[in-house]
Amino acid sequence: MTFREVETVFHEFGHALQHMLTKQDEGFVAGIRGIEWDAVELPSQFMENWCYHKNTLLSIAKHYETGELLPEEIYEKLVAAKNFRAGTFSLRQFSGASGSLKNSFLRN
Repeated sequence: MTFREVETVFHEFGHALQHMLTKQDEGFVAGIRGIEWDAVELPSQFMENWCYHKNTLLSIAKHYETGELLPEEIYEKLVAAKNFRAGTFSLRQFSGASGSLKNSFLRN
């Protein structure tokens, strides 16, 4: 698996947890139903962080043929790539939120 595929597995497992851990018997409000859309991604995005947890990643990352463990320098590069331009992503999110708030107040 590629690292991106591993991230996707962890992400989707977060969604699965929302469904598996629901305590509602009524299907119309169980799982992600009845949750505000801005909160639906919270558990799944939280689970993605485990891909960057050193002990977690190093315990599952092995070469598919040789079984060689992930070298430390590759792990460090994965973390550096995740953090590269992280501020740009945050600014984009803030910009969208700001526009959404302005539109909301203009309607009222």
